[in-house]
Amino acid sequence: MYGISLGAGTAAELLHGDPANAQASLAWIQETASAGLSDLRGIIVRLRPETLVGAGLAAALRRIVDALHFAPGTGAVPPGWGLQLDAEPAVSPQVEETLYRIALEALGNAARHAGASQVTLRLAGDDTRVVLEVVDDGVGFRPGLPGGAAGRPGRLGLRSMRERAELVGGTLDVMSAPGVGTVVRAILPSSAAVLVG
Repeated sequence: MYGISLGAGTAAELLHGDPANAQASLAWIQETASAGLSDLRGIIVRLRPETLVGAGLAAALRRIVDALHFAPGTGAVPPGWGLQLDAEPAVSPQVEETLYRIALEALGNAARHAGASQVTLRLAGDDTRVVLEVVDDGVGFRPGLPGGAAGRPGRLGLRSMRERAELVGGTLDVMSAPGVGTVVRAILPSSAAVLVG
């Protein structure tokens, strides 16, 4: 916001004497504001898991995709991003929030690091378990190596997703290799006694 304010002041000073540079300053303001709005949407999604309360998990997962990937002003998911959501799974609130947090991390990783043309989020469940998958066709990595093959950041996110799954009695698997994309699969019990310890 401070940068936008400074840019607006500069544009105002240049408007009458140097219209070409004023136009460039206005373009910078517009780009900065758009990037700031995108970042703010991401922050809001991360801070507001209470979106689960009213709308349910499937709608909350759609909102993650919306917040991360709607191109400003288009109101549409970019080509290559798909959602395959079964009927709303009957899960405990702890499992619901765990699924939400894992999806948020996995989709964020796909958007930031994968360079993927295709990303699909799948959610399916029954009376005993629910399965969440985020599949991309991106650059991939070697999950077993610290920092991956290229020293990529983000191993903390993988560990965090795995720990979240285990806390509710589930599992998380990450299958990937350089050049073949990534599959993040969480399999959680539909109802869980949270294992705190």
